[in-house]
Amino acid sequence: MTRADAPRELAGAALAGSALTALVHLTPPSLFGGLDWLQLHLPARQFMASALRDGRLPLWNPHVALGRPFLADIETAVFYPPNLAFVVLEPSLAHALVVATHAALAVWGMLRLGRHLRLDAWVSWLLGCVFVASEALVSRVQSGQTHYGHAITYLPLLLYLAARVGDRVTGPRVLALAGALALQLLSGHPQIAWLSWLGLGVFLIGRTHGGLSGLRETARGVAGFALAVAAALCLAAPTLLPFLELVGQGNRAAHTLESAGAQGMSPFYWSSLAVPDGGARAFYWEFNLYTGLAVLVGGIAGLAALRNEREARGLVAMAVVGVALGCGGQTPLFALFYHLVPGASVFRLPARAALLVVLALIVGLGLLLARRPRGRGAAAGLALGALVAVALVGAHRAFAPATVTAVAGWPRLAWLVVTLGALAFFVRARSARGRAVASSVLAAVIAADVGTAIPAVKVAWQFEVRQQGEQPIYDALRHWGLFGDRGVPPRVLIPPELARENSGSVYGWSSAAGYQAVSLARVWRYLHDSLDVAPPAETTFPSPLIHAHGPFPWDSMNLVAGVDPKTNRLVARRDPDPRSYVATAVRQVESASKAIHLMKTGHDFRRVALVEKKGARTLSAAPASATSRSEITSFAAERITVRTTSPEPGLLVVAEPWFPGWEARVDGTPAGCEPANAWMRGVPVPAGSHEVVLTYRSRWLAPGAAASALTLLGLGLWARRDTRRDTGDARA
Repeated sequence: MTRADAPRELAGAALAGSALTALVHLTPPSLFGGLDWLQLHLPARQFMASALRDGRLPLWNPHVALGRPFLADIETAVFYPPNLAFVVLEPSLAHALVVATHAALAVWGMLRLGRHLRLDAWVSWLLGCVFVASEALVSRVQSGQTHYGHAITYLPLLLYLAARVGDRVTGPRVLALAGALALQLLSGHPQIAWLSWLGLGVFLIGRTHGGLSGLRETARGVAGFALAVAAALCLAAPTLLPFLELVGQGNRAAHTLESAGAQGMSPFYWSSLAVPDGGARAFYWEFNLYTGLAVLVGGIAGLAALRNEREARGLVAMAVVGVALGCGGQTPLFALFYHLVPGASVFRLPARAALLVVLALIVGLGLLLARRPRGRGAAAGLALGALVAVALVGAHRAFAPATVTAVAGWPRLAWLVVTLGALAFFVRARSARGRAVASSVLAAVIAADVGTAIPAVKVAWQFEVRQQGEQPIYDALRHWGLFGDRGVPPRVLIPPELARENSGSVYGWSSAAGYQAVSLARVWRYLHDSLDVAPPAETTFPSPLIHAHGPFPWDSMNLVAGVDPKTNRLVARRDPDPRSYVATAVRQVESASKAIHLMKTGHDFRRVALVEKKGARTLSAAPASATSRSEITSFAAERITVRTTSPEPGLLVVAEPWFPGWEARVDGTPAGCEPANAWMRGVPVPAGSHEVVLTYRSRWLAPGAAASALTLLGLGLWARRDTRRDTGDARA
């Protein structure tokens, strides 16, 4: 490809991505009805856009789960460049544009990979479109997991860039790979990024050809790849380092072998390689791999018939690891991954590794179509692919859960015969006219297979998300005068049947509940343990049982409105507990759990605050003075101002979640800000009247930005040196 061809290829990919997005995701039911999009990502995008338009970096969100870090949550993807579209465009338009951009990225990445593998141009275009239109990608986007879908679209490009680094380690190639890896990580799904690193590393090792020279070449390539991964981590450090701090304060329990290996691919879910969903929610989107029978049969045939090619060997190795890891704890192999592979013990849903199998099969089909292997190799490969397809159809019928109606076997087998015939016809065609006809027939079969599966899977993952109650809730809160002029967001408890957990990010209230991958452990434990409610195994949102304890189950967080479970009506609280107060006595406890226990059993934490810091400042043993006063005079996401008055020294307690990075100043003088009452913020104040200002600054944002800048500078200088050297060699 010449430099003049590159813009046309990129424009073609953009056009293809836009067309596929319009046909697949903008036709009813559209991607705008996805569950996670409406509940998680749309409120986050709106909150982010509002903050950036106001000239503020959104570090903290006071509206979700009592309050939590925002930028540090990697799912918010604040530093991901495509998300800037939400700052200047209406959310639906921005969402469609960003999805189309990633569809174009997937097509373009497949085109680049196709050129590297010497595939015919039409084959590369076909593979790119099949990848974008596969249920493996469509089901995730339609379910609303946009960050998941965005990360997946990087896979073809990353495979191409990794292969280039494996061939020759140079500054420009390492820089390109590191940049793409960093962007994938910044898109908001760290597990897919980790799976990409694992799959690409195995691919490079699997390409090894015989002899000492081959081992040396592989070692250089793997070293270059490892350098690119390390550089990518540094480039993404402004998001990654704050996220690691959030995880350290989060509610994700330490994984065991059993928990890490749970939700692997069972034989029934592996059958999704051969059987489409059919609109019956047979395959949960995390386990849906359907890309068409041609990809399954042709991919296996290509990898088997061309197993002597180094790229095919690498793809087979990647697929084998995808199968072994994707099965999770259902095979003994997962224990090896758990103990030997960094990261395998951290992430949940090992079934996501099966995406490596999908990528290997798609590229394997491309190799078959480009190389047209002859003789027994091709026939044996097609026979093997057909045998696997038949076995998977049988597994679908044999292992279908009682809640799922298995598809009829004969129609699937009939379509398998059609697909097998089209592939055989293509492989055997020798004349130019025969190849043209065979190509058209095969493309039509693939389009019919994938295209007819899309409408059903779109219907399967549409949910009813109730938003109709949110505007009336907002109107009621305003009518009751709960949105004051000081900016304090009214604290409410609304069940998800009436309003989205994160809707406060849009309407301005502060919810006791939230929907996010990582919640603050202190808040999470308090919400459940104080009510003797068992927290759910799925840690993304609190147990719905908390709503059965009435509209105001806690007397500690300034709840001003809630929903009566008996009448299902919004009610106001006439005498809410204070949002801030001054305690003139403290009691030291050994942990947040002990503080929660004391609060649950009747300890008056507003008179005697509970603190954990060793050597905490000793206050009077007497209870808080009746003349002590505290008033929030201004409230913003990262800055709260409080006016206190007390006849003796005390501890200002603010019913907002404590987190590292919150700092306090009393009349301009730095003061400590420590956990109080398990999850709140506590600031020591002297006797008299004082102004206390609490501000939040991410402790790891600046170091992350410095690491990113230095890494980019170093890679840039290396790439510039190698480019100059290569230019000089070419001139010589």
